[in-house]
Amino acid sequence: LICEPYYSGSITGDIAMASKHPLKIDLLGVPKEFLSQYGTVEEHDAYIGFTEKEIFNRVKKLIYE
Repeated sequence: LICEPYYSGSITGDIAMASKHPLKIDLLGVPKEFLSQYGTVEEHDAYIGFTEKEIFNRVKKLIYE
């Protein structure tokens, strides 16, 4: 799971090129869209799925599926 606190997918190519083995990649980062809903940092993180619970669920999915 690549968690990027900036635009999602920014470093994915570098990681894939550096690996000598097949990778199972899931991206979690800021979508390439203008977030027009005002709120707290926590509310924006929840909107894009950048929360402890969502990260845990996505890691679990990568491991077990």
